[in-house]
Amino acid sequence: MGIREKQNNYRFVMIALLAMAAFLGSWTVARADSETIADPPRVQQAGNYTLEYLSAVNTDPKVGDAINFRFRVSDKAGKPIDNLNLTVTAIRNYSGQVKKEHNGPRTPNVGPVDLQPAGKPGEYQTTMSFADNGHWYMKIEGPSLGNASVQFRQPVATQANTEAGINWDWLIWPGIMLLVLGVVAIVRTGGEKFPVPTSELTTHLEGSKRA
Repeated sequence: MGIREKQNNYRFVMIALLAMAAFLGSWTVARADSETIADPPRVQQAGNYTLEYLSAVNTDPKVGDAINFRFRVSDKAGKPIDNLNLTVTAIRNYSGQVKKEHNGPRTPNVGPVDLQPAGKPGEYQTTMSFADNGHWYMKIEGPSLGNASVQFRQPVATQANTEAGINWDWLIWPGIMLLVLGVVAIVRTGGEKFPVPTSELTTHLEGSKRA
């Protein structure tokens, strides 16, 4: 293999590596964009009322946890309103959930369940648990809101060690890197090799010293 041919092979490998780096970079950005979730406002208007999501009482709720949800309802003047007929339904979001399952069965909604007084003026609560992780939207509606409704987002994480299986990403990208390294190794060691006589090497070294 001549010097020019080796240079062409190195150039090909470098172009392949740069193309792969560009692909992986664009794929990572696209994946990050697809996972972006627009969080609804924590305070929303529905008919003549203002509804505020006080967030789940649990910190970082996980699959299987009994999660206590609390909401506050007030009128336009900010006065807490009690004795409203409200329900909440949990709906799992499939446009950017933690783990995509587009080809699998959809998780059924949880609810609707009635919101109960939480012991403070204008506050309502309920307790739910979820069998799947992801982004869940708590939809509040009911006769007291007429045709209006609001939705608040609540992410639910997996329990520790429940996804300890092998992720294909762990195998694909290292495999690609090993393939590239193998190609580089083959190119670097490829071509025919010819033994060089010792006398020729000695003559070359002596000529270099004289120069």
